[in-house]
Amino acid sequence: MTRNPSVVDLIRGHAAGRPSGVALRTPTDTVTYAQLWHRAEQAALALAGRGVRRGDSVLVRLPSGPDAVVAMLGTWLAGAAFVPVDTATPEERLAYVLRDSGAALVLDDSTALPPSAGDPVEAARPVEAARPHSADDEHGAYVIYTSGSTGAPKGVLVGHGALARHADASVDLFALGPHSTVLQFASLGFDVAQEEIWPTLAAGGTLAFHGTGGVPDTVRLASAVGELGVTVLQLPTVYWRMLCAELDGEREPSFAGVRTVVIGGENATTADAHAHRRTPLAHTVLVNGYGPTETVVTATALVLAPGDEVPGTAGLPIGTPVGDRVARVLDEDRRPVADGTPGELWIGGEPLALGYLNDAARTRERFLPDPYAAAPGARMYRTGDMVVRRESGGLEFLGRADNQVKVRGHRIELDEVDRHLLAAPGITSAVSFTLDDGAGGNVLAAAVARDGDGPDPRAVREHLRERVPAYLVPGRIAVLDRIPLTTSGKTDRRAAAEAAAAVLGAGATHERDDETRSPLDTVVALLRELLLAPELGPDDDFLALGGDSLMALRVCGRMRARGISMTPGDLLAGRTARAAVSRAQGRRAPDAVEEETAGPLDLLPAQHRWLGDGDLPARDHFCLNALFTTDSGVSAHQLARVAGALLRRHPALRTALRADGTAELRETDPSEAVRVIDLSPVPPSERAARLEEALAEAQTSMSLADGRVLQLLYVDGTENGARLLLTVHHFVLDGVSMGLLVDDLELLLGGGRPEAAATGPRAVGTALRDWVRSRQARQDAAEWAAGTGEFAALRPDTEGAAPLPTLRTHRSRLPRDLTGQVLHRLPAAGVAPHDFALGCLVGGLAAWTGEPVHGVDVYAHSRDVSPGDLDLSRTVGYVQSTYPAVLRWEGEGVRALLAALGGPAALPERRYGFDALRFLSPDPAERAALADRPRPRVRLNFRGHLLRLEQRAPGAVLRPADESFGAHRSPLQRERYLLMAEGDIVDGELEMSLKYSTVHWSADRIEELARHVDRVMRRTLDSPDGPRAAADTARTVSGGAR
Repeated sequence: MTRNPSVVDLIRGHAAGRPSGVALRTPTDTVTYAQLWHRAEQAALALAGRGVRRGDSVLVRLPSGPDAVVAMLGTWLAGAAFVPVDTATPEERLAYVLRDSGAALVLDDSTALPPSAGDPVEAARPVEAARPHSADDEHGAYVIYTSGSTGAPKGVLVGHGALARHADASVDLFALGPHSTVLQFASLGFDVAQEEIWPTLAAGGTLAFHGTGGVPDTVRLASAVGELGVTVLQLPTVYWRMLCAELDGEREPSFAGVRTVVIGGENATTADAHAHRRTPLAHTVLVNGYGPTETVVTATALVLAPGDEVPGTAGLPIGTPVGDRVARVLDEDRRPVADGTPGELWIGGEPLALGYLNDAARTRERFLPDPYAAAPGARMYRTGDMVVRRESGGLEFLGRADNQVKVRGHRIELDEVDRHLLAAPGITSAVSFTLDDGAGGNVLAAAVARDGDGPDPRAVREHLRERVPAYLVPGRIAVLDRIPLTTSGKTDRRAAAEAAAAVLGAGATHERDDETRSPLDTVVALLRELLLAPELGPDDDFLALGGDSLMALRVCGRMRARGISMTPGDLLAGRTARAAVSRAQGRRAPDAVEEETAGPLDLLPAQHRWLGDGDLPARDHFCLNALFTTDSGVSAHQLARVAGALLRRHPALRTALRADGTAELRETDPSEAVRVIDLSPVPPSERAARLEEALAEAQTSMSLADGRVLQLLYVDGTENGARLLLTVHHFVLDGVSMGLLVDDLELLLGGGRPEAAATGPRAVGTALRDWVRSRQARQDAAEWAAGTGEFAALRPDTEGAAPLPTLRTHRSRLPRDLTGQVLHRLPAAGVAPHDFALGCLVGGLAAWTGEPVHGVDVYAHSRDVSPGDLDLSRTVGYVQSTYPAVLRWEGEGVRALLAALGGPAALPERRYGFDALRFLSPDPAERAALADRPRPRVRLNFRGHLLRLEQRAPGAVLRPADESFGAHRSPLQRERYLLMAEGDIVDGELEMSLKYSTVHWSADRIEELARHVDRVMRRTLDSPDGPRAAADTARTVSGGAR
């Protein structure tokens, strides 16, 4: 293939051939091509003088304008690639980008780059002194960081060759030339900015800057377009839609010179295209562009000239491939589908990114060899977008293949809902989302903006009901003045959800209970609400619908507030509303739990274990944390009242550890648990560091001896609201308790009052001591001794202590369809998700080591089986238990899983019993027998939906903060386990995490283990004797979150 001239070569040619041609224009200044080239050379000299070398990268954090263009072009002339970021990028994300990209230098407003072109000293230096630029096709030109599916940004590396080919194609697509003036609208960190800048300069055109800072309103945009003589306008779809709504039927002469309008970034509808033709932009060519960052901006486009007929589809098609690209529509097996059949879009051809920076595995996963290309070595990129190719050859966008939500048992593409909302008469912009009910559930909702005579939400729903299935109709619709936008001008779905929740009102998204309902009716109504299953009946299976013990905690807490004394055990054992009510019949919620006052306190088994795990350096620094953004203006007095309410309701927060190893409850001054800091007087550039210091100090200021185990740190004067840190010493509570505590904190800050005091640690300790003296405890002790035999000893690569800073985490996920089997089909057959994770972990260990028998310490979060039938559903304390499970794995498939789980199935139902007997048994020989058994060096903590249950609903007082709260444990501490596995349901997928120390294992070894575990899980679910066959023989066996 003929090599395209690089963008650098083309700009240099314009500087030599048309030196006085205007390259850059602002409302107050112009920069010619000769000046641009000279300034870029000076920038290259300065960068080389600061150590920037060929192959390096330079982070550019400058506002949109000539200086940014000079910095980027100068970086190329120095042989480096640039990494553009928005000036509003949060410090934590900026630090990540800087670390991940390995940038040699940061260019921002505080970095003095080259002097102006007229500086006599710099201008006298020979241009040849600048390091020659490298614009080889495979040499990196720039890196754009986009949001990653794992939460960490991913850097997309684009080469000079791909950029040159895309620039050449864009010149043709947008009809660019020396007389073109293109408005630079997009944020610098957004990939569209590169399409606005470099094709324009490659064509010898003029790049114009509106100079308003940020996203201009439509009035300022019109003014800038007219003043700067803009001929090509590239806008985010949602902004263009808003512009068309405001210009509908108007006469605005500022747009008379615009020839082309380019839109992209989100779906457009044919109704939008018709609206475009009712504005002063009706004379322009409309280009609907589509393309992920990985395909170098616009990969396909639909071009509509003023006289062209608007397509008859609901969504505006995204057209045909741009330039040398090809568009392949493939099925799940990567085979081409027939026209008219939906499939996943793969983009092939030359203008593709080189891949993901520092992530060869992700690159291999998304950029694959193109088996349909004639050219050797051709690649194609998996977009993850669903499209259909029409007979005309054009593509119609259907939505994300992985942007699904599940509501009421239906999988829903939010993009599809958006498209139908936008087609409703009078709606100018719209976005759909799910609202969290605080119990891990979702309801489909939407926010719309309308013109003055637009329909009300009821009319919008009626419009949708006539055209789409009922499950695609949002149950709640909020009318907003405008739909929130991101800094790049795209719809901000999260901000829209928060704004909608505020409009709809806290708690207004769900049906209120009628006080005259029967207990069964009340239970059914609550299960429908919390499980988001409006068709659920009194005899439907709670577990089969995805419930587990952590969800049961929330359900039963809501029941008690209505006077129904139902325990999680009632629901989990009964499995249906009718059976649960029958079990709970006759029990009413107690008037109050006896208050636990100051005095001696028995340690709970988990606390004995915590203290008994050997010497724990700096043991005061071991916290559980939750960091939130909240509203400004909270006083120390208000916060002290909140702390006082928490201390009264949860006596565990008043625990002190004596020097002799015993504990006591103390009377605690709430004001000592509160700290308020105002950073307003601090210079903005220093606030992030001061916040980080305050967060660290809060976690290192705990004192078990003094009973200082709770702190509420409120920091005002920070960006986007105040910060509130809830930090509690781990010695007094577990992870489930932390979620309950956050619930109460939210309620108190919102002006509400929590329920009466919950069961406290003293009552739990008393019940456990009574139980270990019972006949049942003797029987359980014998079963524990018989059921935890010998197992293989793991042999790490290297033995030695494992300080916390050496810990690393490997994560892998099961896709949604397989996770659905784990959450729904297996539980219906009797195999709980935590059982599945336990068995498959041992199966992976067996394949990894060649040894079939392994021991695992299992964290049991379940509170459904408790000593003395205590209600622990709202208890804050360290009531988690740990027990050893020894499994033998032989063979594969469900039968191997069930056979392996048969060992733990023989263990007592009361999983709390192992630790209780080990530490509290009155028989010294019994304690010694359990304590002397070999201890597993592998741990499993299956949390399931726990992380989702701790998320806040949109519009809540507390909103998760973006910042990290820092180190929750002292770096002097060590980890006793060789491997720590965790299981979480994240975005509908089962994520298995393997934590390990680099002292013990290499990353390659853990990667090998993770592959074995993943293979065992997939083969178990895909085997001929899969989940359907499990119903005959499966048993629920272990003690995690049921």
